[in-house]
Amino acid sequence: EHTVFEAEIVGAILGLDIIRATPRLTATHLFIDCQPAISALQSPSSQPAQYLLDVFHKTLAQIRMARRSLRIHIHWVPGHEDIEGSDVADSEAKQAAKGRSLPLGSPIRGLNFPLPRSSAATIANAKRSTNKQW
Repeated sequence: EHTVFEAEIVGAILGLDIIRATPRLTATHLFIDCQPAISALQSPSSQPAQYLLDVFHKTLAQIRMARRSLRIHIHWVPGHEDIEGSDVADSEAKQAAKGRSLPLGSPIRGLNFPLPRSSAATIANAKRSTNKQW
C-alpha cells in the first residue's frame, strides 16, 4: 500500500519527533539514504506524498519556533555502506512500506495512521499483477 519513498519521509518525520522530545540539543543530524526523499524535503514544488512532506515541514517549523538556537542538518548517507544501523533502518523502512510496523508511543500531530493508500504503490502492484497474469 506504500512506497519505500513514503516510508523514508515518515522516518524523517519520526526523527523530528525524537528531536522535539529531546531537550537541550543544540545541533542534530538526520541521515537519510534516499536521495529522492532528501530532494523532496528541500523542494517547495508539489510532488508525490505531498501530505507527508507538509507534515515534515510543519513539524520542523514548530521545532524551529520553540528552539531557535537548535540546528538541524540533513545528510545523505550511502545505503549499505557498512554504516552502523543503516541496514536495520533500511529494512525497517521496507517493512513499514509493507504495512508492518509497531504502534507509536504517542501520536504525531498531522500524521494519521493508517496512512492513505499510495497511488504509486497501487499502480506498481497492479503492473506486477498484470505482468504475472500475462
